[in-house]
Amino acid sequence: MVTSMLPIALLPMLGILGSEDTCRSYFKDTTIVMMGGIIIAMAVEYSNLHYRLALLIIKRFTCYPRVLHLALMGITFCLSTTMSNTATAALMSPIVRAILENLNDEEVMKIYLEMEKNDSNENRRPTPQAIAFYLGVAYSATIGGLIFEVIMLSMFLTAFGSNVSIVDQSFGFLAEASLNVKKHPLILFYPAVLASSMAFHLPVSTPPNAIACGFGNIKTKDIIYAGIGPTLSAILLLEIFVFIGRK
Repeated sequence: MVTSMLPIALLPMLGILGSEDTCRSYFKDTTIVMMGGIIIAMAVEYSNLHYRLALLIIKRFTCYPRVLHLALMGITFCLSTTMSNTATAALMSPIVRAILENLNDEEVMKIYLEMEKNDSNENRRPTPQAIAFYLGVAYSATIGGLIFEVIMLSMFLTAFGSNVSIVDQSFGFLAEASLNVKKHPLILFYPAVLASSMAFHLPVSTPPNAIACGFGNIKTKDIIYAGIGPTLSAILLLEIFVFIGRK
């Protein structure tokens, strides 16, 4: 794996091929950006920097759970405008866990349910309040007529697959649909692209969902229930966005 990546550094260094052409042979620009963000997130967790950041956030925004929840969502949202949603979720999830553990140690908020007989410490179930913290970060990382049908179809399909592949596969269909209804293709493309990222019901729907569920040991039934509100809100906001855009 490491040997296969050597040409990325060696070919430009030796003047054989430019770095842009070399990297294009391996990945697209967006893939490199996502990998870089995940590497940074792993470095933050490895160096225990997330504990320092967690204490800094608690010191800045007090230890009230509701205030911390809103602050974490705001920070995640801002980071996701400059990083991929996957990298942002990978970076923020360890910080969320460190904050929750601190709140639990200080007896401000319980973050684990009572253990059952067959449960181990690694598989302890989170409380609804702890689930709200993890999924709030995941959803914040994701967010940065005929139209209604397009929105609903995109949101449904992306719950079971990659949003990138869903968008790529749907463009051909939407282009044909725009010809049939005699509308500009962008009127259908924009809602479909936005809706494909609004997947809140399953861990496999988006990488942030999977990361948050992994860190928080969140069961599928919990995220299905938690995703109802964000899904309905996303549908409403997208409808408003499309209506304003058509004006």
